[in-house]
Amino acid sequence: MKKLVLVAGLLLITSIVFPNGPRFPSVQPEVTRPVVESVPTDAEIVKLMTGSDIADRARVYDVYTSLKKVLQRPTAPARITTTEKWEEVHGNTLDLAIEQVNKYPGLDAAIERVFKTTAGTDDVLPGTPETLKKLTEACDIIANSVAAAK
Repeated sequence: MKKLVLVAGLLLITSIVFPNGPRFPSVQPEVTRPVVESVPTDAEIVKLMTGSDIADRARVYDVYTSLKKVLQRPTAPARITTTEKWEEVHGNTLDLAIEQVNKYPGLDAAIERVFKTTAGTDDVLPGTPETLKKLTEACDIIANSVAAAK
C-alpha cells in the first residue's frame, strides 16, 4: 500500500510541475520554399525578410500560398464578393496565423502595397474573376518574394 501511495504522490507532483507534460527540444529541419522564376518578386519584401528566421519565412510563405488556394476555389466568388470582404478574410487569417506582430517592421506596409499595386487601386472592387485573379497574383508575388529571401 505504501508503494502505491508513493507512486500516486510522484504522479501528482509530476503533473503539478509539468501540467502539459514535459517539453523536449525539437529540431526543425530547414525546409526551403521553391522560388518560381516566372513569378516576379517584390524587392522590399525580399529585403525585409532577408536574414529572418527560417520558421518565420516558412509561415509567411505558407499563409500566402494557402490564401491563394482559397482564392482559387470555386466558391471564392460567392464568398469574397468585394475586395472589402477579401481585406476581412486577409486580416482574420493574419490574426490567427501570425503570432508576433511587428517582428519585421514595414512588412505589413510592403504586403499591402503589393496588393494595391496588383489590384490597381485602393477602392473597393467587386469580386469578379478578374479581381480574384489579381489577388491571386499578389499572393504569388508575396510568397515568391519570401522564398527568394535567404
